[in-house]
Amino acid sequence: MKLIVSMLVAGLIGGVFAYGHVVSKYGGAEGLFGPMKLDGEVTADNIMRLHVESLPDDLPVATTPQGMEHDFGIMRVGEKGEHYFVIRNEGQSPLTLRQGASTCKCTLGTPESSSLAPGESTRVKLEWTVNARGDDFSQTAEIITNDPHNVAIRLKIQGQIVRDLKMDPDVVALGNVAAGQAVDVKTLIYNYSDSPIRADDVMISGDEMAEFAKLSVKEVEPDDPVHEAARQAFEVSIHIEPGLSQGPVNENLWFTFTPVGDDGSVLVDESGDVAEAVRMDWQVVGRVVGALSMIPNPRLSGVTGGGWIYKFGRPKTPDELSGKSFITLKGPMKDSTKLSIGNVEPADIVTATLGDPIGQGEMSLRRLTIELKPGEKPVSRLGTVEEDFGIVTIESDNSKVPPMKIYLTFSLPSARQWQAEQLDAQEQPSDTSIDDASSDDADAESSSEPENSENDDTNSE
Repeated sequence: MKLIVSMLVAGLIGGVFAYGHVVSKYGGAEGLFGPMKLDGEVTADNIMRLHVESLPDDLPVATTPQGMEHDFGIMRVGEKGEHYFVIRNEGQSPLTLRQGASTCKCTLGTPESSSLAPGESTRVKLEWTVNARGDDFSQTAEIITNDPHNVAIRLKIQGQIVRDLKMDPDVVALGNVAAGQAVDVKTLIYNYSDSPIRADDVMISGDEMAEFAKLSVKEVEPDDPVHEAARQAFEVSIHIEPGLSQGPVNENLWFTFTPVGDDGSVLVDESGDVAEAVRMDWQVVGRVVGALSMIPNPRLSGVTGGGWIYKFGRPKTPDELSGKSFITLKGPMKDSTKLSIGNVEPADIVTATLGDPIGQGEMSLRRLTIELKPGEKPVSRLGTVEEDFGIVTIESDNSKVPPMKIYLTFSLPSARQWQAEQLDAQEQPSDTSIDDASSDDADAESSSEPENSENDDTNSE
């Protein structure tokens, strides 16, 4: 007991001496940022205000009298540009400048003066080369200063990019086209190349468009101020007759032209080679809407822009090879219009049948059944690209009810692989059957326990 008390007393004395030593050596030292106040007045809400108030009055002030952004208008791909930005010191002490970060597609020059006295100005040169996939181009660069209110001056250049030809608007938007009605639209193509061109041909891709679309092109004056730098302008007129299939329209406008000289003759280079015709393309988008539609289900859904997609996925059982849905037909022609299955792709894999009409008030329903059949080779139509779909087309005998396409996505093994997979599935017991068997064994054991208990009781008696 005495030993424990002695140890406690010795520890207490040692702690007192250690505390005294620390206080005597460090107790009077002041922190680098002054004494710490746990109940100070600085908060997250007022820290910036207090910081500004603590700054001296004779600070440098960096300004950009001509702005920090420059719009170069329109430039061609590969063309180089430059612009001088002006930086001025409107403060009361020298302003220092140095290069900061810049995007990879522009070069920031060193300021002509790295230090500006109050009232002085300097220029900073920004150079760039137009190179981008889109129609817009912008780059930024920074100048670092000692102005606490404007530490980094971000300079920006921006503008539009044009290729040799630019269409305005850059997409032919048909909008929602009512089935059975014609549509007319116009667009302009501007020539920014080094030489005049001759318009040779204009057309829209797709077999259906080739049947119903009529196009014409003529040269007009480029009177739009936005395109005042264009050498030529061509007006393209598009007329589409009624009859397009219902659903989304996503095609290309093809414009074929030949470079020519000022006299209209085809250009010949120094080697004697004659300039060849060139084709450029732009998107044509829209949606054809009409009386035909469908009733969505977990596998069938509408898509943006119109149309329907039935998703089979990767069937595992025979039941999953079959898909069912309903076709709806609205309007006064619902009773007199006959529907049928049109084009089916791929025909050796996909079959479709249409049931008899069922009256439902203002519309009639027809059951659509789509069957998949594995073929000699595996087939994958998962919709990764536009052509990567199966197709079922619903047609009618009424010119005012255009066809409707249903796109299919699926992945099927070959017929031999499918049969092997089905045999393997039949030979392997399912988890459910195993669980049921285990449950039956457990029930049997539990049911036998009372009998054993009775026997034991009987024997004991």
